[in-house]
Amino acid sequence: SLLEMVAAFEGSMMSEAKSTEALAKPTGSEPALSGGLIKPFNRGGVIAMAASGVVGAVSAATAAALLSYTPGLNFEPLADLLNLTTSVSIELPSPSLLAEQCVAFSIALPPPRMLVELFSASLMATVINVICGGLVWMMRRMNCVPVVLACIISLLVLPLPYVLPFNFAMPAMSMGLLLFVGSWKTWALAAGLQDPAVSSSVMNSLVYFMIPVEYACKDLKPVKAAPLEWLEQLMWYVKQGLGLLVLRVVQEVVPVVGLPPLALRASQMYLDVWHIYFMLATAMGPGTFFLALLGYAPDPIFRAPLTHATSPSDFWGRRWNLLIHGLFRRTVFNPLVKRGVPHAFSALLAFLVSGLFHEYAFMAPSAVRRDGVGAVLGYNLLFFVVQAAAVTTEKALKRYVGMPSPLAASPLLCTLLTTAALVPCSPLFMKPLHASGIMREGRLLVPIVQLV
Repeated sequence: SLLEMVAAFEGSMMSEAKSTEALAKPTGSEPALSGGLIKPFNRGGVIAMAASGVVGAVSAATAAALLSYTPGLNFEPLADLLNLTTSVSIELPSPSLLAEQCVAFSIALPPPRMLVELFSASLMATVINVICGGLVWMMRRMNCVPVVLACIISLLVLPLPYVLPFNFAMPAMSMGLLLFVGSWKTWALAAGLQDPAVSSSVMNSLVYFMIPVEYACKDLKPVKAAPLEWLEQLMWYVKQGLGLLVLRVVQEVVPVVGLPPLALRASQMYLDVWHIYFMLATAMGPGTFFLALLGYAPDPIFRAPLTHATSPSDFWGRRWNLLIHGLFRRTVFNPLVKRGVPHAFSALLAFLVSGLFHEYAFMAPSAVRRDGVGAVLGYNLLFFVVQAAAVTTEKALKRYVGMPSPLAASPLLCTLLTTAALVPCSPLFMKPLHASGIMREGRLLVPIVQLV
């Protein structure tokens, strides 16, 4: 029954809440498989996803009405997208009595030129990160690398996504993301803010700068992956790919079901959040797979952020994009706290750095700058300032007011309230992505079969 399913889910959520300290400090033996579709056939997870979807749609509808959410690129019919894709048509005989009738399947494949640019940009950024990181690693081994020199080396490569003649937005953004992460790792290595295991050998440093996803370290050495962890990572990646395919079907169905304009905009807003999750999961999934294949235990990337987060701090601190969270926590938040800076101010600065990181990467596509930088500049920074305020407010309320008993007894209710609080802020994050065409190109990367 529904009540039994809810009770079962509540029990699983309560047991998970008791282990939040372990979530905050993952160990090498912990599987790095948690994602938005973790345990896809678990009844409690299905309930959480459905309930979060309902609350997310309601909150998105409210935000759409208040903010007039019009990103500039609404749901286009598939026929409009086929102008940029490679289509393969297959005609099959129809069982109809009319011999001249047939059924045609049109397969929309990703644009080959975009795939080439995306691969080239990623490869170029990876090579640059390895070279810059290797240079700083060698100078550090000789005890002659000043932090200023490392910063200069990192800054020299950051303009590349802005000056290279990309024809698509996705390659420019991807290159920006990879170069920023690699440059930040280079600076952190020079400043001594990385785990000593990273610089303990040539292989460890090479893997660290070659693969954006970080590996777990313990006792000054990398944690070894379990014998079949590479297979588990591969299966997790397949799950995310299937989730992305399902999302693409939903994105094509929603515009044609006749929803009112407000409901359509709200649906788009909530689906955009899932789209960002799946894009990140499928982009970083190969990194966890290759780390495990090389014998390194990868750190988790996601921990079911959209279905199990019980508060803004739980969402940002333990579940969403733990690569960026760990990087900025280790290099911004922790050093400031050790120097006596208040936690709230340290967290605000970490969120500000994250906002600047996203501003840099999302402004790289030439389309967003050609249409006017002022139209989208600052939206990501404002988004992360709002999130810092939300996390600080939550912690202050818990400290001085306490957790209300209904929330303490119901993690599911906490998840629903978290969804209602975070989704309406998403237009601030999405605006540059829509303006540059990144969201549109993200849809083009997924093959679609159309029945004509």
